[in-house]
Amino acid sequence: MIVQKIGPELSVQVLNVDTGAARPISFSGDKTDMANADHISSFAFDPHDEFLYVASSSTPALVLALDLGSGRLNSTTTLTLGNVWNLAVLEATKQLLAVRPFGFSTQVLAIGVPSWNVSVLNETSGTVVRGIYALDRERGRYFFIVGGGATRSVVRVDSGTGKTEKWGLTEFVGIESMHWDEPRQGLLCVMATETGQVPTLKILDWESRSVRTLVDIAEFVPPIDQQAFRATFSPLSRHGLVQTSSGSVFVSRDPRGSSIGLFDLATHLSTKLTLPDVVGFVSVPDIRFSLLEAVPRDIFMSASVSITVTGQNFGKRDLHPTAMIGGVAVQSVQWQSDTSVLVFTNPGSSASEGPATLTLMARGGSDSLELNFVPSWHTLTPVLVPARGGGNVTVVGAGFLLKATYECSWGGQDGPTGSGSRVAVRAERVSSTQIKCQSPPWIHPASCSGPESACHSDVPLFLYEERSSGTSRRLLSSVPGAPSIRIIEGHAAQLSVVQSPAIIMAGADQARPFRVAVQDAWGRDVGHSNYTVAVRAYGSGGENRTISGQTVEETRAGVAAFGSIHFETSTRTYVLQFQVILGAGAADIAPVSIAVSMVSSGAASQLHVRVEPGAALGGTAMGVMPQISILDAFGNVVRDWSRPVSVVLAPNTNIALSAPGNWSFYSQSGCCQLSGTTSIAVVNGTATFTDIAISTAARGYQLLFSSHTLVPASSTLFAVSPGPPALLYMVSGLTPPGSLFLAMEPLLPAPEIHVLDAGRNLVRANATVNATLHSDASVLANSLGDDILLGVVAEKSINGVAVFDNLLVVKRRYAYVLVFRSPGLQSFTSWSFNVRPGAPTALGVLQQPSDGIATLVLSVGPVAAVLDAGNNTAYATMHINASVWIGGVRIAESFSQGSALVDQLQATASVGVARFDAMRVAVASNAIRVQFSAAGLRAVFTDPFSVRNSVAVRLFLLQTPLGSSGGLPFQQQPIVD
Repeated sequence: MIVQKIGPELSVQVLNVDTGAARPISFSGDKTDMANADHISSFAFDPHDEFLYVASSSTPALVLALDLGSGRLNSTTTLTLGNVWNLAVLEATKQLLAVRPFGFSTQVLAIGVPSWNVSVLNETSGTVVRGIYALDRERGRYFFIVGGGATRSVVRVDSGTGKTEKWGLTEFVGIESMHWDEPRQGLLCVMATETGQVPTLKILDWESRSVRTLVDIAEFVPPIDQQAFRATFSPLSRHGLVQTSSGSVFVSRDPRGSSIGLFDLATHLSTKLTLPDVVGFVSVPDIRFSLLEAVPRDIFMSASVSITVTGQNFGKRDLHPTAMIGGVAVQSVQWQSDTSVLVFTNPGSSASEGPATLTLMARGGSDSLELNFVPSWHTLTPVLVPARGGGNVTVVGAGFLLKATYECSWGGQDGPTGSGSRVAVRAERVSSTQIKCQSPPWIHPASCSGPESACHSDVPLFLYEERSSGTSRRLLSSVPGAPSIRIIEGHAAQLSVVQSPAIIMAGADQARPFRVAVQDAWGRDVGHSNYTVAVRAYGSGGENRTISGQTVEETRAGVAAFGSIHFETSTRTYVLQFQVILGAGAADIAPVSIAVSMVSSGAASQLHVRVEPGAALGGTAMGVMPQISILDAFGNVVRDWSRPVSVVLAPNTNIALSAPGNWSFYSQSGCCQLSGTTSIAVVNGTATFTDIAISTAARGYQLLFSSHTLVPASSTLFAVSPGPPALLYMVSGLTPPGSLFLAMEPLLPAPEIHVLDAGRNLVRANATVNATLHSDASVLANSLGDDILLGVVAEKSINGVAVFDNLLVVKRRYAYVLVFRSPGLQSFTSWSFNVRPGAPTALGVLQQPSDGIATLVLSVGPVAAVLDAGNNTAYATMHINASVWIGGVRIAESFSQGSALVDQLQATASVGVARFDAMRVAVASNAIRVQFSAAGLRAVFTDPFSVRNSVAVRLFLLQTPLGSSGGLPFQQQPIVD
């Protein structure tokens, strides 16, 4: 629908987007208000009333209601709110939805029509964007946009509840228009492209919060035409979406209002139509209604019935449709929904059988479906007939044919001959609306001891028609609620078991009860009197059998139902005898018996310990495994139980760890752990455990067995004894982990090793335990040897306990571990510990001096160390003295002339080490040794080393010449060195 503004007035044209044809609609009446609609903000169309609503953004706001059917301006109102934007119609409630900016928020308005009452449906933060909105007309959900600049959010409002939801994305800034696309169940949005040439059509899926491209129009518009296309589909334009028979068409106008553009979403073809002065348009949905189905289609001729008619476009609200059947108005039509109406026919709508046309009319249109009138009956007169039979019964209905024969079938439809469930009698046609039948002679003519109205049984009628033309026999319909006749009964004469259960379980109610009927001589239940029936049980040999539960029951309508007879033992034969013990003529009614040969076990109710657990050793599977049976309430084994049986240690058990034998346990997971397969399937009513074990040796254990909802069972108390020796365990010593010990001193507290079984219980057994020392727990095969670990490294365990109280480690090191072994047992590796040097006891030589040259510093000076008893360098600080020896003689420190024989005769030990790097010796010898000494410590010598003479650098006069005369030798010759 195109809206134009020609001069001061509005003009409307209905455009068929399939053909391009336009139909103008002119308006009459006062056009003053139409002339004032200069600032149009939005349009909305109500297809039910064919009203076009126009809203202006002036202050105050103006809303026009244009009746397109009559071509008149129906009404107008001025809203004091001002700035009413984004108008939409809620068809179901005949309301208008709109928004108005309200400070920094947006109000959602509900406007009543034609009262024009305005209420605020909701208010949300953010400023609304004018002209971009959509309505899901099927679900009443209203969409618009708030925000501006770099951020925008789509707002969804539920018009029924007022609930508001927001969804914001940065790309929503590019939305130019928004429309609800019903086939795609999403919002079709015109989105600006990066180049700004042609838009992209995208679908916003609100439920999945996803955006997907539907059509990139640039792919279908040649580059040379894109500028012209963009002019038609301008972001300043008004946009719309029209659903056609072939799909969806996107509609826009150019900013000047001189033309509109159509873009087919299916074919991707665009069309431009020249239409001047276009200010906007709205989509006019095709709401022509159509009929799809009517239930029922066979219509009773004799009574009023309701017909459910389904179809399409019956209206979102009641449009007061009318209907005719065969050209005659129906009793009433009740609108239910857009897809369903109820049509109520008139009684006797047709005098003849056959097809008839149902025509439904609404909103100026009509549609039809074919129905079919069928003969039927609805009343019997009289209802109460005598037991002897032969009474006349009149059947009232419609459509009974003159040239047809009729049969009244009492008690059942056509079936096997002689079935005893029906009596058929010939009927007499009286008129097209009446047939006369005789009641069936089923009952012997005997009086009833009670009131006649209480002595009856209902017998239904089935009316058959057979036409003289040879057409097949057919059953005529009875109107729902049609009565049955009631036949008077005879006296009680016999007892009969008319129903017995197929499956009987011991101790359980019967799913299908025993039904015992008190009957007259002709096998009809006697319901006019009350009787009391009792039941007893016998064996196949006549012996008494025990039953309980429901053993006495009163009749109701002549039948006593026993559904709670409890048989206490399974797989045995029972004979039940029912007998009337109270009631009119009870003594004359013979008892009746029935054999019950298949009594199975009852419903599973409890567990039973068939075999008690026993021969239990700590940490190993029990020698005697428990067996659990599934029982019913009477102790019968239930062999079809399918759920597993589980076992746990019974809680709150007073387990005595200290007896017998003062047992002890060492488990990282704590005391009393149950292991093995603790859930076992039931086979033929029994669950047998296979490998359960208890870790801790003790007495006072009890096992608790359970299975789903059954009553649990507990074992008797039992004990778990220590098992055979299996492993070694250090219970104390070398603590805490990472402790520091002194070399050559006992490792205290001493390691105490216990012999344990598989459940980590102390075993009072004697065994030889060996200790070896290792440098790294990860390389246990590399023992450091007996020269590193001193003391007694093999101990005999006494009652399972071995204490290593004199172990000493010679060498200092970090991360030592001790490994304890005993033949046939799992070894134990201690946590790591560290050994540091002990107290200083002696000096040692860490570095031997090198050979040297007299008077020169030794190239390699000796290094002395302070040692503990294990020859580890002790962490000590002290002065160490040095002296030089040749052979066994200590040489003087200087010559008589004062020249030094030895330099650096003292050094200070730091962290137990003293370096003599400046030592030099002035005398030459090949047997020189250096002795190191310190107060309180044992001295030490270096290895012998050599000092040779150095290179000659001067002459030295050892002896001065004396006593010389001219030409004669000196008496004392000079000596030069």
